[in-house]
Amino acid sequence: ENDDTDVYAGLFGYCIGSIQNLGVKYADITVNLTSRSDFAYVGGIAGYVSRSGASIRNCYFAGEMHVTSIVLIAGGLVGYCSGGEIVDCYNAGTIDSNFHAAGIVGELEQSAVVHCYNSGEIISNSAGGGIVARLSYNSHVSDCHNTGKISGYSGGGIVGEIIGLWSTVS
Repeated sequence: ENDDTDVYAGLFGYCIGSIQNLGVKYADITVNLTSRSDFAYVGGIAGYVSRSGASIRNCYFAGEMHVTSIVLIAGGLVGYCSGGEIVDCYNAGTIDSNFHAAGIVGELEQSAVVHCYNSGEIISNSAGGGIVARLSYNSHVSDCHNTGKISGYSGGGIVGEIIGLWSTVS
């Protein structure tokens, strides 16, 4: 739901369609929110991807992202993905966040990430993952790999934390 206090940051803030064959290089994305009511979704390509059938394909991010907020979800390509898919994408940028952060997508819910990789550094004070920070309900990650450095409270090479039922990593 689009709430007036939510922030959607990226080349595209909110995506309900398809984005393909797109690269973002040399970008410096900085988000600094201090209000407790502000919730930030930040991605190099899209902040929030929502809708069954929405997709990000053959895209990459190779820049810098620095995000500070009380509550936020940051990903090299997508901040939050609900009902979509991310396929054949990569992150080579640095993602630095004081909350959840990952190379490909910050949080994945009822969605899939396939054939993606991360080679960038992920710095997180909460869940940090090379591919996904938080793997939520009915989501799937397959054929992905990470070669980047991950540092965070709960960090994983592929997934930082699994918080939902019926989710798989293969």
